[in-house]
Amino acid sequence: MKLQELKDLLDELYGFDISADTRKRAYAYARKVFCKLAYDYGYRWKDIKVTIGVPHDLCIYHYGTFNVINPIDLHNYNTAIKYFGLPMEQIPSMSWYINGEMVQSIVEKLKKFSIKDLKYFERNRVDKFLEAVQEEKEIKSLSNG
Repeated sequence: MKLQELKDLLDELYGFDISADTRKRAYAYARKVFCKLAYDYGYRWKDIKVTIGVPHDLCIYHYGTFNVINPIDLHNYNTAIKYFGLPMEQIPSMSWYINGEMVQSIVEKLKKFSIKDLKYFERNRVDKFLEAVQEEKEIKSLSNG
């Protein structure tokens, strides 16, 4: 996939030129999709910025704020992955994407624990937390029922 091909596809899917000089939300979100796909595929910021005509720092900003896009943008993101056969996973929903990042962050921290510390954490923190959550659910169901 060439960057210009990706831009052309997104232009077609959105029905406008994603590199147009405007700050309208639809255009900004389209550029977020472009930056996310291009960078994750392996393109460098200097090549991405030239294709959509925005500064280097704005490309990084769009990439870093991909999690705010709308459902139509997610649909276009997934359509581009399918269309080009990109070696990336499609994102079923933004909540899946956001929660997946959160879970991955927690897992990375847990990987640094020793077995002894993991057992302690599970027994003294996780299990107690889950018990408290269950108790809260039961109390809420009693008050709602």
